[in-house]
Amino acid sequence: MLKYYRHQFNFVCVLADVGALALSFFLAYAARRDLVPLLVESLARKPVFGLDFYLPVFVLTSLVVLGTLFGTGAYREHPGLPLSLAFLKNARATGIALLLTLALAYILKLERMSRLFLVFFMLLFLVISTAVKHAVALWFRAGAQRGRYGRGVVLVGAGPQAFWVARKLLDRP
Repeated sequence: MLKYYRHQFNFVCVLADVGALALSFFLAYAARRDLVPLLVESLARKPVFGLDFYLPVFVLTSLVVLGTLFGTGAYREHPGLPLSLAFLKNARATGIALLLTLALAYILKLERMSRLFLVFFMLLFLVISTAVKHAVALWFRAGAQRGRYGRGVVLVGAGPQAFWVARKLLDRP
């Protein structure tokens, strides 16, 4: 795959992660507000802060997650990375981001921030991000198989080796 399209793939992955962060945040908030009090009686008595309280947590966590993904090299991948390796790389970066966010919450004295909310938010992000990036990779791979990212090649030579190279190029455009 050409370098330009690899950069294009990684740019789409960054956008996908931003979307996954937003979706994960709202799902985690909705679960904390509506679902968790129904399941755990002791949490039903605790107040649920408004969305405006959680927005700074979202911004802080998003910056930490994206920074960690950049720092761990998650945006230097290619679409051919197997799903299991993509999940492991995402899990590693998400785990580091969770620990960094918890440390920052302690340093900034964000005492009312729900640790359960944060863990649920990060787990949702891990699953959604991996699924979306895998779908993006499949989309890029399908484009490569259709020859979308190919370039013209001139094969100079003759004989069995040239025929073998030509056959390989035609088999995998």
